[in-house]
Amino acid sequence: MQICYNCSANTVLNNPEWSKKAALLKKAGINTMWLFGYFYGHWDTSPEDVARAKKVLEEDGFEVNAANVPFGHGGNALDPDDPNFKSDIGEGWRERWTKDGLVKVNTTCPNDKAISDTRDALLIFKQLGMKKAFFDDDLRFGKWSPETQGCFCPDCLEKFRNIYGNFSVDDIDRDEALTAAWKRFQCENLTNFVQKISVDGIRHGVMLMNNVDERHGVDVKMLKERVPGIFFRVGEGCFSDGAFDTEKGKLCLTRSVSNHMYRIGDNTDTWSETTVFPKNALSPANLVEKMKIELHIGLKNIYLMSGTIFLDDVYFNAIADALPLLQEIDAQTTSPNYSLGDPIW
Repeated sequence: MQICYNCSANTVLNNPEWSKKAALLKKAGINTMWLFGYFYGHWDTSPEDVARAKKVLEEDGFEVNAANVPFGHGGNALDPDDPNFKSDIGEGWRERWTKDGLVKVNTTCPNDKAISDTRDALLIFKQLGMKKAFFDDDLRFGKWSPETQGCFCPDCLEKFRNIYGNFSVDDIDRDEALTAAWKRFQCENLTNFVQKISVDGIRHGVMLMNNVDERHGVDVKMLKERVPGIFFRVGEGCFSDGAFDTEKGKLCLTRSVSNHMYRIGDNTDTWSETTVFPKNALSPANLVEKMKIELHIGLKNIYLMSGTIFLDDVYFNAIADALPLLQEIDAQTTSPNYSLGDPIW
């Protein structure tokens, strides 16, 4: 079992008690830290600060890699209490359009500028000695919903009509052939983005939103075939006590993980979505319970996440106290045969 967490370089460099925090993370079994890097056209901190924080973390005994938010979440999914949150995407980038012809703020339809800017950022991570870069779950063309989505900007519509012929967007999810072609087109666009930004020497990790599939432009099989070395984090939801403390919430979690694992086909390099969001929304006790469920499902790697908010010490103490039991569950759990079921919405 591997446990990892992520944070800003600012947290490492500007917290006078960082050495105590690092010791607590180690006590909780965390051995890898992902530093916030490139967020939809902007650096979280300067590359120089990322390099300095990487050096500190490595001296603390952590493996260090990059965590990126490539497209934007369509709103503030980083820290709702942050007055300095930036929703604008990179200069010269293009927003995604909805089926209704509305521009979706804090989203991206990856044009050439977005591709070149993102690849340039990855080249910097490579220069800093990082070997992995995780893309957060906004690497998709749609929100959490069962409807078929995608980008409906004029450029995407024109390109699709050149392939398919004339059509009405209202017939998507009504006309079977049209819907299949539209899904394929969106999945090709997203996979093409990952291929074009790829840098030799850096492995890409992709976070799969809870229940995400071809309806949102994400085809796991296509990504695996076309992006060598790609690995995944599986979307679970249940970020709060209100969501986790329900039968439907836990069923949605386990069904989504099972469906993702069915498509991925290998649990040895697949990571959980062990998220608390917003601040303190999921209790430390429920965070540990969620980790137990993830391990019983067969996940071998735990990825703790809390937006850009650094978890309070009480969470790491709870994990440290439960660590022997978590390790026991991991050792006793064999890789199950995953099946594909209807998503729970």
